[in-house]
Amino acid sequence: MTGKAVDEILLSFGVTDSISKDQVYLFRYRAKNAHGWGPFSDVLRLIAARRTDQIVPVVTSNEETSVKIAWQEPEYDGGSRLLGYRITIKSKQGDFIEDNFNCDAADQTIIANRFCVIPMSTLRNSPYSLILGDPIVAVVEARNIIGYSVPSEENSGDALVRTEPLSPMPLV
Repeated sequence: MTGKAVDEILLSFGVTDSISKDQVYLFRYRAKNAHGWGPFSDVLRLIAARRTDQIVPVVTSNEETSVKIAWQEPEYDGGSRLLGYRITIKSKQGDFIEDNFNCDAADQTIIANRFCVIPMSTLRNSPYSLILGDPIVAVVEARNIIGYSVPSEENSGDALVRTEPLSPMPLV
């Protein structure tokens, strides 16, 4: 228990020694006047962390019949270990949509590698509905115990939608 052993008239109090990241700290307070002490406040729970920094834009690259979406860790993790990411891809309609089947950014392998690979057929179908030559635009957010970071800026659309060749014409 940390606190003042004597009566204080200060309106604020700070402790900066021995604070550990991801640790939950409990606070409560009460007031005293000429008639004595009032009741303690409800307990306030604070976590020694903040949201992570914004991540730089993702990099997309064409990989045969798929697209690879890669990102960097945030510069600062907010004082809390990273729990995952959220990667969203821009649809033809302009909405950013997650693909949790191919790019489940809570998966430990994807977290460690910081990339995922999505089949081009996924991007050409609903809900993305991208067409040949469209840029593949994505954003990423990092998540820690506090929540998600601000989304990265959109990437420049390094990779483009490709399609597999059509069936050959019949010989005449």
